[in-house]
Amino acid sequence: MGYYDVTRQRVTLDGQRIVFHTKAGLETWAEVETAVTLLAENADVQPGNRVLVLEAGTGVLAVWAARRGGEVHCYDDSLIAARLTRETLAANAVTATVYEAPCPSGGAGSLFDVALLTIPKGRAYTRSLLGAAFHALKPGGRLYLAGPNPAGAKAVVKDAGLILGRSATIRTRARNRVGVAVRLAGASGVATPSESYREFEAAGLRLFGMPGVFSWEELDDGTAHLLDTLDHALCAGRRVLDMGCGYGVIGLAAARHGAAAVDMVDSSWLALECASHGIRANGLSSVCRAWASDLYSDVGPEPYDLILSNPPFHVGHAVDTEAAAELISGARQRLAPGGRLRLVANLFLSYDRLMAEVFGAGQVRALYEGSRYRVLEATR
Repeated sequence: MGYYDVTRQRVTLDGQRIVFHTKAGLETWAEVETAVTLLAENADVQPGNRVLVLEAGTGVLAVWAARRGGEVHCYDDSLIAARLTRETLAANAVTATVYEAPCPSGGAGSLFDVALLTIPKGRAYTRSLLGAAFHALKPGGRLYLAGPNPAGAKAVVKDAGLILGRSATIRTRARNRVGVAVRLAGASGVATPSESYREFEAAGLRLFGMPGVFSWEELDDGTAHLLDTLDHALCAGRRVLDMGCGYGVIGLAAARHGAAAVDMVDSSWLALECASHGIRANGLSSVCRAWASDLYSDVGPEPYDLILSNPPFHVGHAVDTEAAAELISGARQRLAPGGRLRLVANLFLSYDRLMAEVFGAGQVRALYEGSRYRVLEATR
């Protein structure tokens, strides 16, 4: 599939031995183990139940639910997670539907009996998933959710009751809790992710964010510094790749500066939905296109003149720079001779050293350095 450093691990969950696949860019098993275990020990999945696994991660819960006789459907905002879930399902010889698309909302005759959720980072994004569960579950359907108390699990269980109709904590253990919410017929619910765009303006562009997308309510300072280094002389007539595009502001700005073609890729379905909306709203459909890719996995072989990025360095609540390292190490092969990689990074991240190792020390320079960020450029 073209993605990097997939590792195979084993775990015993609720008496079941499960093989799963993981890689950089997803939370480690240690970060989600207690929450997943609590779900497996407390969620009531019966044979024939239609089960929706939200935040499928590496697919462990999907295997568990399928082995209990559920008809399992899996969603995760991450293309990486969707692909790893398929690997995990195949390794354990079980079948489930995996969506490489926005979250299914159910429909007449196809609503779910049970939904399972390991609580992700970000209360606004979590609420959007609770809204998705509301629309996906049949009246009387149950959402089981679990996560760490320090990350706000108690508040999320309460939110689930406000959105679905009724909720309660089932059990707490090791600073985690598991709760259940019942989807009542008279509950009001909230907007699903696709209905919750926030429109704002920055860099002369109409932009659209939604919960779960980085800096979804306003332009972040790091990206603003990178945008300050873009101009017509850099972009005009160039073929540009916006790697990890988020809601697309960097690629859209490059197009406005005269780029001939801008490819915008991200592993997040929500980010791509926002970026695609921005492309249309700014009248740039003839220049820009956006699609899902795990770094360079789904990027074609034609070289680029310019690669731009504000690479992520968090996975869950932990700092993880491996994806950024893979972005940098793969950039040289994707650039035409004389092409440039330009990115923004927090000062404490030593991307300049890695860029020097890949491109050569004399080919790396800082275009901006402030109290928190710097903009770095490497030339092939």
